[in-house]
Amino acid sequence: MPNTLQRWRQEALILGRLSVPLLIGQLAQTGMGATDTIMAGRYSAEDLAAVAVGQSLWLPILIFFVGLFSATTTLVAHSNGAGNHSIIKQITQQSLWIALFTAPFAAAALLYSEHIAIAMGVDLSVATIMDNYMTYLAFGIPAAAIFFAMRGAIEGSGQTRPIMLLSLGCFLANIPLNYLLIFGKLGLPALGGAGCGIATSTVLWIQVIGVILICQRHHKIKPLCLFSHWQKPLVAPIKQLLNLGIPIALTMVAEISLFSVVALLIAPLGTNVIAGHQIALSVSAITFMFPLSNGIAITIQTGHCLGAKQYQRAKLVSLVGIGIGLMLAFINMAFIYFGREAIAGFYTVDDAVLAVATGLLVYTAIYQIPDTLQISATHALRGYRDTKMPLAIVLFSYWVISVPIGWCLTMGKFEGFEPLGAAGMWIGLVIGLSVAACLQSWRFIIICRRQLAIAHG
Repeated sequence: MPNTLQRWRQEALILGRLSVPLLIGQLAQTGMGATDTIMAGRYSAEDLAAVAVGQSLWLPILIFFVGLFSATTTLVAHSNGAGNHSIIKQITQQSLWIALFTAPFAAAALLYSEHIAIAMGVDLSVATIMDNYMTYLAFGIPAAAIFFAMRGAIEGSGQTRPIMLLSLGCFLANIPLNYLLIFGKLGLPALGGAGCGIATSTVLWIQVIGVILICQRHHKIKPLCLFSHWQKPLVAPIKQLLNLGIPIALTMVAEISLFSVVALLIAPLGTNVIAGHQIALSVSAITFMFPLSNGIAITIQTGHCLGAKQYQRAKLVSLVGIGIGLMLAFINMAFIYFGREAIAGFYTVDDAVLAVATGLLVYTAIYQIPDTLQISATHALRGYRDTKMPLAIVLFSYWVISVPIGWCLTMGKFEGFEPLGAAGMWIGLVIGLSVAACLQSWRFIIICRRQLAIAHG
């Protein structure tokens, strides 16, 4: 028993060393979106609503790239565990080719977002501000794709601290840029919420410069020579990356699109409801970084163990990571529930918006447990290169369960129930996340047993 506890403690420390820099980096990345929301809200309620709706359309595209290049993280982790550094370089270069091929299509999609917002009933004045915001964001899409490809290679190699430092620096740079462009300082025009788009795109390109410098100068990344002997696009590694990455990307898009669809479905309920929902969603995005960072660490370390053919240890790493995730979930739940009024007050001074946000934060607190369990199990499965069934589970749990139930509760479609407004959609989220948590955990047990059975003959 003491030996078992010692092994759990050792794996927990390793995951902690990986996940803490990941957490700080993820918080810095998410903090830029939160900064946009807060500073736009200080300009006007319309600009806050425009940024809220704009982010609900921008985030699925951004998350697609995060998911797509999670394949880079997984494959690099396996190669790193096996000690095959030449494959790491190949994976990195082919990931960059994928980034260059896909970025123009994503940027073009942002330019048509105004039509979607108007079709969903968003006020014309809000849609106009949002259109300018999204147009400026489109210029940052290629930089985002390149950054996430390189981040996957660096973090997959077990080096999470450099990305943390870069993300922190970019977060700090985003604040004065927002201030200058939103409020029109130093002779610049006051662009309101649209100025957030210029600031974000600028910071995204700064990140690209930073990640290139990391690859050329970091003492553990530089020997990999990631940019030397540049290869042309190769079918086999690109196919491997896409086969693994597209299901992850679609899973993450399905997850984030769920919240985007919720935002669009409640848009006709008015500006105050949109703004209150965005505050609750922003808080949720920040707290989600804790289980997400832990989950990425699970993927990296599990992949490393599997690459080194340490199958029993890979199982232990995953279980320890899931346990850590659940502890974090209870902390997040208590923080949000007991601090919901103060948290909402940090975002807005509008009493109507404050009332909506405070109510919705109760549901944000409740779903911390199932959400953390499902994300931890899903990332463990990614370490095992199992991505297609988790995608099916997410599609079923969110789009067959969450959205229909949430919409019916919101609009009062269930006999005997009054319309619950935005709260109905959040109740639907809790139900869907609970189903996903059970199914993803069940899938992890199956895959883990299957891998051990294969390893033992």
